[in-house]
Amino acid sequence: MPEKEFKLLAINFLEWCKEQDLKRIYIVSHDGTITSYRQLITDKELSREDFPGETEWCKISC
Repeated sequence: MPEKEFKLLAINFLEWCKEQDLKRIYIVSHDGTITSYRQLITDKELSREDFPGETEWCKISC
């Protein structure tokens, strides 16, 4: 998916998550997609070395 399109969809999805007003939401996804979300939330460029490992998880606060 083109980066511009992903960014638009991801921002809308994250806003929807915030609207749920829950303490915690779990998102199960591909490691590349999670890394893309991490880049968007932290505004830091990440590389393949920053991908989570097999069955690894990431805690992200936004």
